[in-house]
Amino acid sequence: MAAMATAPEGPAADETQPDRALFGYAAMGLTVAVWAAFALSIRFIEVSEMAAGEVALIRFAVPMVVLLPWLPSRWRTICRIRWSIAAMIFVGAGLPYFLTASWGGSLSTAIFVGALIPGLVPVFALALALTRAGRKATTYEISGAVVITCGVGGLLSNPLSNANMTLLFGASILVAASMMWSMYTTALSATDLDAVGCTLLLSIPSAVVTFILLAIGVLPGNLQGVFTHDAIVFVLVQGLGVGVIANLSYRYAIRTIGAQRSSVLGSLSPVATVLLAVPLLGEKPTEAVVFGVVLIVVGVALSYVRSKSKREINA
Repeated sequence: MAAMATAPEGPAADETQPDRALFGYAAMGLTVAVWAAFALSIRFIEVSEMAAGEVALIRFAVPMVVLLPWLPSRWRTICRIRWSIAAMIFVGAGLPYFLTASWGGSLSTAIFVGALIPGLVPVFALALALTRAGRKATTYEISGAVVITCGVGGLLSNPLSNANMTLLFGASILVAASMMWSMYTTALSATDLDAVGCTLLLSIPSAVVTFILLAIGVLPGNLQGVFTHDAIVFVLVQGLGVGVIANLSYRYAIRTIGAQRSSVLGSLSPVATVLLAVPLLGEKPTEAVVFGVVLIVVGVALSYVRSKSKREINA
């Protein structure tokens, strides 16, 4: 990520094991912190010595190298995945997604990155799910989508009123990145890959393609850029943080405290982004932006609440 993925089904939290649940909440807290750091690091590309292509190489090469020893045990499972699903995973969370998110981030703010990409995922994921025959939307899902849309409106109110076309264009690109991430989460539901297998599936082709595009000059930057002083930030945040730690900690949280609680807690990542962007990047959110972020968080949390009632309504 990046950004928060739609949680796969997982076991409910085991209330008889409070210590294990505590570790699950801690893992989810770590995940939220990494997701927020992703948004900040996207903006950091603009002021660093590195180009987006060089950061992309770090983003995918680091987890590929770290997790390569586990490739043989996942190889057969990876080979069974349909090409269409593998392509959705590559586009939705691999190099195309990263370049889209970094482009949108370069034209906007870390707060926009941290709010729009994860915030709109439930809306797009629901839209994709409703294309399946017989799928219905719950009251919570529809309410969440409406609240999220209102939050996005609040977020964009200032650039709309001020005709800030650069910020609006950046926001539209981030919306596209969110749509891509939704496609990725939908593809994940069609596989039986674990966190390690999924990371290998998207990291290996992304790292290879990034290396080739850098070598022939298609992507901005050069291979020497990965050895600059700024590279350590991206190795820690993008490579190890997003590429390895967040994937594993999120799956661990789902297994220990359940998919619903993990998703609701994950909706706090835009808040964490705001709290970090103000002191670290000097961003000054307006009241409308803060209000919009709050609405998006509430909407995302609503989207992941599972109604105890069996009653559903057509979307």
